[in-house]
Amino acid sequence: MSYYSIEGYEFAFKCPRQWEQLKKTDKDDKRFCYACERAVYLCDDPLLLELHAKAGHCVAVLDTRTTFHVGRVSVQYGPTTRQRDY
Repeated sequence: MSYYSIEGYEFAFKCPRQWEQLKKTDKDDKRFCYACERAVYLCDDPLLLELHAKAGHCVAVLDTRTTFHVGRVSVQYGPTTRQRDY
């Protein structure tokens, strides 16, 4: 799996769970969280992250080789502090 900076993205909700703690599904890039009863989608590129953010999905992002971030993402555009929540 690739990794990248999540610079420009901010979590509107940061989940305390890790990807490994979520229930596996029939798809490698999708797991289920029993705490919030929502699907969580693994995002390994910025475009995929933006698509899931716009849909309001919970996501898991690997920003280093060992650190996952799980939650719902807000997307920031450009150098301004303007923020769009999805």
